Formats: sequence, C-alpha cells, structure tokens
Amino acid sequence: NTTNFGSLVAPTRLAGSCSSSTRGLFGGGASPAPTKTKKIDFVTIASTGQTAGDFGDLITVRNQLAACSNQIRGLFSGGDAPAAITNVIEHVTIASTGTCDDFGNLVIATEQPASCSNSVRGLVAGGSISGSRTNVIQYVTISSTGDAQNFGDLTAAKTFFGGCSNSTRGLFGAGYIDPSNNKINNIDFVTIATTGDATDFGDLTVGRRAGQAACSSPTRGVFAGGQGGPSDAFLNVVDCVEFLSTGNAIDFGDLIGTTSQGFACSNGHGGL
Repeated sequence: NTTNFGSLVAPTRLAGSCSSSTRGLFGGGASPAPTKTKKIDFVTIASTGQTAGDFGDLITVRNQLAACSNQIRGLFSGGDAPAAITNVIEHVTIASTGTCDDFGNLVIATEQPASCSNSVRGLVAGGSISGSRTNVIQYVTISSTGDAQNFGDLTAAKTFFGGCSNSTRGLFGAGYIDPSNNKINNIDFVTIATTGDATDFGDLTVGRRAGQAACSSPTRGVFAGGQGGPSDAFLNVVDCVEFLSTGNAIDFGDLIGTTSQGFACSNGHGGL
C-alpha cells in the first residue's frame, strides 16, 4: 500500500505531471477547484515529508492537460484553457526553476489526454475535442521544439485515462469511450520508437474513468485511483503490469484514500 509523501502547495486536481530522476513537477490543474491555474509545483522525489516548492508558471492557464519528460525537459500539452481547448505545448528545464517557454502546437487541440515518453519522443494520446473524443496519438521530439506530428491511433477514442512508459513501450489504460460513455478497463500499448496504431495489451482489474494517475519503473507500469463500478465510486485501487509481456493487470495495493482526477510521476520512467 502507498504511504504519505508530503503535500502540494495547494489542493489540486486535473494537473499534468512529469519528472526527471530527481525532481517531480506538477503543472496546471484546478486549484482550488474549479479555478484553473498556471502554477507548477515541484518535489525532490528521493525525500519525503516535504511540502512542494514553487517551480514557476505555465504560460497558459489550464487544467485537464498532459505532461511528459526526459531527464532534461518537461513538456505540458493541451488542456482546457480559459477561452477554449488548447493545442499549446510548453516546456521547462526540470533542473532549474522558472516560467515555461513555448515548444510548439499539437496536431489537434485536446483536453483530458494521456501522455508518456522515452528519452527522445513524447507522446500525447486521445482526449476530448469540442465535445467528442479522439483516438489520435501525437508525438514530438523532446530535445527540439516544433509542432507535433501524427503517430497513429488508439484502439478506441477515449478520454480521462492514464499513460506511462519504459524506454520501449508506452501504455494507455482506462478511460471513457465513445459513443456509450462506458468506463473501460482496456490497456493499449505502442512501441515509442516507431509510429503506428496501438495494440491491445490487456485489462486493468477495474474499469474506470478519471484515472489519470499512472507512472512507471523500467519494468512495471502502475495505474492508481479513478472512478469505477456501477456507482461510479472513487477508487483506492492500484494496479500494475509488466512492460515486457502483455496480459491483464494484477493488484499492487491500495492508495491511502479513494481519489479521482489525480496525477503521478516517478524517478524511473522511460524518458530517463
């Protein structure tokens, strides 16, 4: 089961999170809900018992965004900005503090997508576009700047789901799908170094939406929390899968409390 790490600067949901091997960043979100924010918090992952520090700001105030990183850069993409869903990608240097710089634009503006990376590429998948959901996967080269390109498609158009990766594979699990608004337990996977459509990996133990909190080590992907079951209840379930194989998730343990619309990072993901 999980244990307490510390606290964010303020209660936050629907943020984007990314990390290096030493620092975790949490950008944007609703704080306090439903007010959108551009703040970025940071923590030192190796230590516990800390309150997050102020890192700087996004250029664009937004929530329901996605984030990914390599060891040097963190990217924040898409989301629900004050005027409309945005296609903006911004980047920061994780080892320093400060305001984001413009990176480029997504192929399509999207909110509630999921993201993952290896050390070269960052992927942004799915999400909501003007009231409907998309299955499009987009990618950028993290070390450069510029607009995203088309990578391929998820197995279904979905939103409110989680993404994680090792250096080879990216996984996208859970979510809401069109046209029925069903909560799903499906996990898709892609090979990050190539382009192409996602393939079915297996299933989570519980179908869920608002389960964006996913993170990874080089061997395991972990999906935590969300809302699921017939009553759409908040969940404390933590599932895990092994990247090397395909198959269904197994129970990892439980969160301290039930939670929805969370976000996660790790110091061993595929971008490092």
